[in-house]
Amino acid sequence: MKAIAVILSIFVSTQALADVFDLGGQTFKCETTGSFFDFSPAGALKSCKEEIAEFCKAKGSPPVTRKEVGEPSGYGRYARAEITFQCISEADVARNEEEKYQQVRREIENSKRLCQNDFGFSPGTTEFSGCLMEMQKQKFQNKRSADAISAQNEQAEADQRLRRQAATEKNAIEMQKALTNSIKPAVSARGNTNCTS
Repeated sequence: MKAIAVILSIFVSTQALADVFDLGGQTFKCETTGSFFDFSPAGALKSCKEEIAEFCKAKGSPPVTRKEVGEPSGYGRYARAEITFQCISEADVARNEEEKYQQVRREIENSKRLCQNDFGFSPGTTEFSGCLMEMQKQKFQNKRSADAISAQNEQAEADQRLRRQAATEKNAIEMQKALTNSIKPAVSARGNTNCTS
């Protein structure tokens, strides 16, 4: 009986600590699970946000959340949270903006070279302007396609997570049924004991 009480107390009090992983490129991911009493992912998300705040404070930069995923608890599993983030200072933001600006300028210069050298259009002509416009349209279409693929991948990832959860819950229910069925014959056999003296 003591062993059951100890196991129950461990089960009830268990709460995984938030772990932070380096994904590279100044991007990090925090993962954690909620406690036994957390049915929604709010508790797990809160734990992760506290860990992120401490982590970025140690780096001297405020956190910027990139992606936040929370899953409620289910049969045989705790609620969980996953947050992708960066620790970015104002100087980092300014540097990133400058890098984006320089990248756009490089792309425009490359487009100009292509239109002039590869396609033979002279700068300042209508054809040259039309060429630049078409190049920009193509870049926007490529970006839109990449964003659509990224969104599809995220949806597929979410669907896969739901399928895994459903499979885990189904396995837990089947294990509980098997355990219940294995206990029933023993209990009923004890109950049917006929004592005659």
